[in-house]
Amino acid sequence: MRLDFSRANGKVYWTSVRAYIRRSKAMLTGAVIANLATPSTAKALQLLSRCPNLEYLELRTAFGANDLYDLFKHSKRLRTLITSANVTMPLEYVPRFL
Repeated sequence: MRLDFSRANGKVYWTSVRAYIRRSKAMLTGAVIANLATPSTAKALQLLSRCPNLEYLELRTAFGANDLYDLFKHSKRLRTLITSANVTMPLEYVPRFL
């Protein structure tokens, strides 16, 4: 129930993320998002935001904090959010995530 793309040899596209989510029947509990193709990042995160049991998310690709918040603000079970230095997080978004 964990999705980890940190050791992927090549770029990962959103269709691969969709396939993994379908195989798990949207019951993923954790995801490490790395090595995504740049145009696929938004679509892949949108698909992950629909997983109701997601508790852990590690984002190692560049993405906007406001878009990230909009996608995951209704994820009630999300307990751990780890972002890389590529995600610029203004201080106003930190309390919103908490």
